[in-house]
Amino acid sequence: MARIQKGYIKKSHGAWFGIWYQDELKDGTIKRVQKSKKLATCGGRYRCKRDVKPLLDEILEPLNSGRCDVRSTMSLCEFVENDWLPHCERELRPATIRGYKDVWNRHMKPYIGQLSLREIQAVTATDLLARLRQRGVGHRTLRYVKALGSAICSRALAYSILHGSNPFALAELPKCRGKRLAKPQSTIQDVWAMLQVLKDVKARAAIALTFFGGLVPSEARGTLWENYDGNTLKISQSVWRTHAGPVKTEAREAPIPIVEPLRGILIELRRIDGSPASGPILRGKRGRPLNLDNLNRRVIAPTLKGAGIPWHGFRPNRTGVSTIATALAKDNGLAAKGLLRHSQLATTERNYIQTVPDETLAAMNALERQFAEYGAKMEQAALATIPN
Repeated sequence: MARIQKGYIKKSHGAWFGIWYQDELKDGTIKRVQKSKKLATCGGRYRCKRDVKPLLDEILEPLNSGRCDVRSTMSLCEFVENDWLPHCERELRPATIRGYKDVWNRHMKPYIGQLSLREIQAVTATDLLARLRQRGVGHRTLRYVKALGSAICSRALAYSILHGSNPFALAELPKCRGKRLAKPQSTIQDVWAMLQVLKDVKARAAIALTFFGGLVPSEARGTLWENYDGNTLKISQSVWRTHAGPVKTEAREAPIPIVEPLRGILIELRRIDGSPASGPILRGKRGRPLNLDNLNRRVIAPTLKGAGIPWHGFRPNRTGVSTIATALAKDNGLAAKGLLRHSQLATTERNYIQTVPDETLAAMNALERQFAEYGAKMEQAALATIPN
């Protein structure tokens, strides 16, 4: 049972201070320690101890009512690094954990890491976000910080270390400054030009898988020959750095339709690699998943730069094909969701994505025709420049 205490108020250096005792967790053991906190500046509303007493009572109320778990006295840093991050490492993908650690170490630990869990309040989180904004941190990162803080506090709440509301969920996020820049996205013309310039078949395959297949780089690295039947390619894994694991969501395991020129590039790639029946489609010399960052630095980026073709990495390929598929299908994004294998639809709609949705197949067939027509037009234009 919690000890009932009234605390003590003293005046010092023109201010009122509250003094009380509480249990704290120190190196795994519970110790009784004396605490002190400035309650108010002397004068105005706070002329005597009686005026300040309600402020101290507010601090002591959770302690006297037994609503303060002694574990909440551990620092946020101790909780995150000894409990929350190990939990994440058991449950989440390595790429996700790396992102969490980066945001924690750069934007949270230096500012609020030494505060105890019970000291983290909505005003604490709001002040942190405002402070980061003043230091030039972007709006997207601020949203990530708020979400990360909310996830940390949710675990503390779930284990009754904290009580009440989630302070980061209640925090006020600074408003976005200015207009958001549009994300770069590849067009049919861009991809056609890339495939004409790139002679390395693996570079061409990486471009084609991320554009015509709508795959993120980790999924492209995880594609396997045994999941390819000539018409569709099932995505069963993703590879980040040296870690191979499941794809992000169950919906991402849905097959993607294979259209030209992706089909032709895969035929050429398979032949060059010795016609493997299984294993990574994009593979290095030792048969392991190909390092796309290395491929980009060595081959893709310098080749495209030399040809004057804009290049912003693989991600714009996925963004571009979703935009094109939506425009071709005229279905408000249903075809794009099928191609990108998003799981934002109702549960009943998740059942049919085990096969390629008709809308996605129709849109990709239209894209195949449009790509072929553009290629033929460019070839005719090139022939017209040749003197008779």
